[in-house]
Amino acid sequence: MWIGFDIDGVLASFVPAYQRLVVEMTGRDLFKPGDDTDPPCWDWPQYRGYSALEMAKVWDCIKTDPSFWKRLAPTMAGLSSAKEIKALTETHHRVAFITNRVGIDPLKQTTDWLCYWFGLACPTVFITPHKGETAKRLGLDMYVEDNLDNANDVAVKLPSCKVYLLDCQYNHGTV
Repeated sequence: MWIGFDIDGVLASFVPAYQRLVVEMTGRDLFKPGDDTDPPCWDWPQYRGYSALEMAKVWDCIKTDPSFWKRLAPTMAGLSSAKEIKALTETHHRVAFITNRVGIDPLKQTTDWLCYWFGLACPTVFITPHKGETAKRLGLDMYVEDNLDNANDVAVKLPSCKVYLLDCQYNHGTV
C-alpha cells in the first residue's frame, strides 16, 4: 500500500509557530484564544486583521530562515503516530510525505525533521504545491491532509485514493 501524509498541520505544528512569528514580526497580537491550536479559517492572520504586506514579510522571514521547518514541534497526532508511521515504512507499505514548503532547502529541513521526530532513516519527501498531481503520479492508495482544497485535489485527480481530511475548524468553511 502507498500511503501519503501532508506534514504541516498533520504531523508538524505549523500553526503555533507561524502565529508566534506573526506576533513577533508585527509587534501586535490580534489573535483570539485558541487560534494557535485550531484557527477559525485557513488565512486566520488576515481574518484577525493583519495586512497582506505584514503577511508577506512573515513569509519572507520564513523563506530566509535556514531552520524554520526543522524547528517545528510535532502535532500531538504526529507524535502519537510516530511509531506507527515508522512501522509502516519498515513493512511492505510505502510512505510518502507530500508538503508545500518554501525557503532555504525545505527538502533537507523536512527530511531532517522526519528523521529526528519519527526516527526515519531515509524518508520519501516531495515538496510541491501540486498535491493531487503528485498523488496521481505516485498512485497513492491513501492520503492524509489538513487542507480541504488539497484533499479535494487529490480526490479529484486520483479517485481510487482514500483521502482523509483532519477535522479542523479551518476546514469547516464557516467564519
